[in-house]
Amino acid sequence: MTVAQLRNDEMVALLRADLLPASDRNVCLSLADMGGNSFTAEETHPLSDVRFNGAPTLYGYNAGSGEITVNEPGIYWIQFAGTIQNSTGAAAAEAGMWLQADAGSGFATVVGASFSVYLPAAANWRASGSRSVILRLGAGHKLRLRVARTQGTDTLAVVAQGSTLEIVRLIGLGSA
Repeated sequence: MTVAQLRNDEMVALLRADLLPASDRNVCLSLADMGGNSFTAEETHPLSDVRFNGAPTLYGYNAGSGEITVNEPGIYWIQFAGTIQNSTGAAAAEAGMWLQADAGSGFATVVGASFSVYLPAAANWRASGSRSVILRLGAGHKLRLRVARTQGTDTLAVVAQGSTLEIVRLIGLGSA
């Protein structure tokens, strides 16, 4: 067998390795916010646009509640980002966005999965933040994004098309 043939056989083996069943592949859910929502108090931030769902049986999304349900256990990489602006800019303000998870006993903030932004006293000033985290999730775990004004008196808004959330299963854990 020639060296060229050996390399070709190795390439074919690599290409076949990529033909795994969906249950064994990394699969992604990507959500975005299509309409900016105003807020002054803590609230769930809805992500109304499902940009991509590579595995509809793996991820469920309820636009009404803003909750993502993970249907299979695994190790997941989650990234979220948001751009927040003040309305009138009459006063400086601070805002935060964070990820919460519910394993069946109620939602709790995921440690290390939050960011905050500062908005100076200037109308329509924008500030952005993002965060990513790797979590072990079980079947039925739910996720949601929360947002709140933490300082100041101005009405704030998440900019239209200014927030996203992506979740990718890195490793499936079967029935673990």
